[in-house]
This record gives sequence, C-alpha cells and structure tokens, in this order.
Amino acid sequence: MQVWLGDANSARDNARYLPPPAETVPMLVDEWLDWWHRRHHMVRGQSKGVIVAGLAEFHHRFLIIHPFTDANGRVARVITDQAARELLNQSIGREFIQDVAAYYRALEAADEGDLTLLENRIKALQ
Repeated sequence: MQVWLGDANSARDNARYLPPPAETVPMLVDEWLDWWHRRHHMVRGQSKGVIVAGLAEFHHRFLIIHPFTDANGRVARVITDQAARELLNQSIGREFIQDVAAYYRALEAADEGDLTLLENRIKALQ
C-alpha cells in the first residue's frame, strides 16, 4: 500500500514525504541490495571516512524507499548498526538518534543531496 510521512492523522495530500509507489518497492529494494552488495565490497578495508560515507548513503537510500508501513526508521538504524559493526567494528547504537531533531535535520539535508550531517552523526559515535 502507498504510505506517506506526515503528522499524525494527516492526509496524503499534506505529506512531508511521499515514498515511491508500493508496486515499485520490491524492485527498488532489490536494486538497493545489489547496490549495497557492490558498495560493501568497495568500502571494506577503506578509511573510516569512506566507510562512514557509505554507511550514511546506505541508511538514507533505505529510508527513501520506505518499504514498510511502519518502523522504517528502526529497521534502517538496526541494519546500519549491523553494517557499522561489520565495517568499523563499532556499533552506532541509540546515540545515533539521541538528538532526534538533529537526526531529522540530517535526513532532510540528505533528501536535498547533502549527506554531510548524516555522516557527521555517524562519525561522532566513533
């Protein structure tokens, strides 16, 4: 089903973000997984900066697809945490969203093409 992000009980017309149509989600998830498989191999063993940039993009790309009706943020954080454990040998944990307003600002900047704030949130946890 088509989902949207907005205030509680808001209508689709008032959405802050309208994810891709539901019928495209399986294909987009497959593309995201293929992309991450390639990217994971490219960033493994690289500098922390390169890995952090990859993790930020991984996190944001998942949220753009927004494949579930609920809990997309939690799932995104869990899988990003797992990727950070694999690539950095460190968890990003709850601290990643401890400052919720800053986390949402980072996501909004990423929506505009600037992953710097999201990268900085990950770097701060190292």
